[in-house]
Amino acid sequence: MSQHAYFVYPALLAVCAGVWYQQVKTTVHEPYLDEFFHIRQAKVYCAGNFTQWDPKITTPPGLYILSYLLYLAGQGCDIPTLRQTNASGIFFTWVPLFLLLKQQYKQQPDSRAHAAHTALNICLFPPLFFFSALYYTDVVSTEVVLWSLYLRQNKTLKGMPLRRGMVLVLAGVAALCFRQTNVFWVAVFSAGLGAVEVLQAAVEQSLKRGSVPLCEKGGSSGTVIGTLKGTWHGTILYDVPACAAFFEDYIMTIMSLVILVSSISKYLRTIIMAILPQITIIIIFALFVVWNGGVVLGDKSNHVATIHVPQMLYLWPYVAFFSLPVIFGVVFQHIYALFSSRQQLSETNIQSTPQYPSLQLVFATTATTRRYVSGRLLLFLAFIALSLLAVHYNTIVHPFTLADNRHYVFYVFKILRMHWSVRYLAVPAYVICAWLVLGTIGGTAPNASSINGSAVTPPTKQPNAHPKNKNTGGSTTRQAGSKTIPSTRTSFVLIWLATTTLTLITAPLVEPRYYIIPWIVWRLHVLPPSPIQRSATPPSTWILWSETAWLLLINATTGYIFLHRNFEWPQEPGVVQRFLW
Repeated sequence: MSQHAYFVYPALLAVCAGVWYQQVKTTVHEPYLDEFFHIRQAKVYCAGNFTQWDPKITTPPGLYILSYLLYLAGQGCDIPTLRQTNASGIFFTWVPLFLLLKQQYKQQPDSRAHAAHTALNICLFPPLFFFSALYYTDVVSTEVVLWSLYLRQNKTLKGMPLRRGMVLVLAGVAALCFRQTNVFWVAVFSAGLGAVEVLQAAVEQSLKRGSVPLCEKGGSSGTVIGTLKGTWHGTILYDVPACAAFFEDYIMTIMSLVILVSSISKYLRTIIMAILPQITIIIIFALFVVWNGGVVLGDKSNHVATIHVPQMLYLWPYVAFFSLPVIFGVVFQHIYALFSSRQQLSETNIQSTPQYPSLQLVFATTATTRRYVSGRLLLFLAFIALSLLAVHYNTIVHPFTLADNRHYVFYVFKILRMHWSVRYLAVPAYVICAWLVLGTIGGTAPNASSINGSAVTPPTKQPNAHPKNKNTGGSTTRQAGSKTIPSTRTSFVLIWLATTTLTLITAPLVEPRYYIIPWIVWRLHVLPPSPIQRSATPPSTWILWSETAWLLLINATTGYIFLHRNFEWPQEPGVVQRFLW
């Protein structure tokens, strides 16, 4: 598709959102489920009464304030008009997604078309798209978070620190006005990324000065000890491409970050200044919690924060289910790259050791392959054991989950509670899904030539080398023909995992909508795979269209069930009940 035809994707989104909104408007005339509380509160705000609050509502009043402002601008405050806020919101959510992805794919051929199509698919994400025709907080809340993430990395604002800080604080506070857990994404997540960027810049400065050798005498840069010594001297930040990383790479990245922060404490002030907007947002949120007497507004008794570790186990099949075409497509290319790399390596005589020990050529010999497989099997069993402990000692089934058969989660837990053994038998599936999901981040693994090339090789002092040609462990790239595509790195995955954990494990209630932003941030960093071979239709194209078809199928199915497969409760005769996320 032509670069100039990318507008087709937002047009397709507008059609889908319009059809879904019109179907709901025609069929569902009264507020449904939580809409009853949201619409009633919005009408109170439209009447100019800002002191009356429904105690059943637990989220901040951002959506009602927005409806009030639109009401002042001449928009009505009736049910169809209030729902139209989200129908418009899902369309405008495409804009920050497109801008974020365009920057991600800037060196990818057909970058605009890929970005536009991926943004469409993210907007069609069923637990998000479904509520675009109902008056819930999720759509606009997600849109504001995405704008905040885009503004953080906007290059124009980076040249104006004061204005950038003010804009980020305002965007962050706006996100908090829609949902409290947004603080983790606009503050914690953004602060983590900002801190890593400062450390990467510090490493680059150390290398440019050339005042410290890469490793001390007696330490090789190709060993774990040598790499950690280089980290201590500020010349290495161990941060490899996620698409080529193993478990030990993540451990090494954590150790590298901790050592680097400890060894260059003089940059602590720089880090604090870089993440000052996020620190300000956290302080504002803390003041709100103190003033409110807790995180939750309204009904605090049924939303008490607790530790619920299995939430992180439920995340993986959730992501895997909605992203089946993407995961299968990238896994297929991983398998192809694996066999292709092994064939190349068997013909190559490697004289030097790469900087990253666990990225060594593990499939070069049959003996190495056996050791690799046995090591991965032990690691797999270890994760299963830890997951079994979490399921056994920390499974929480909220009363709301078992009391309401209108939600799909009710039926998921009905299956898990069929027999005492079912929840334990599900654990291997959680771990396998986690492996697939994490392995998909960053796209296709580098081939043999890139593993042994400058993509992951430490920078060395070249007398005649220009500074711009120097490369750190953190600035790895992935080749696609003659283009160079930035890879998502292990530091990002760690920050994403930490933020997702903070978002989920404090919630006792398992709710599909809680996973929306974690899924979106993950999906934003699944880079389009490099084509296996030159062809008119590269694999990334059919993967995206397969994903579109899959998401539309899910939306069509759940939409039909919601509109036409209704039922009644015996205790509430004449009241229509509908299935939803």
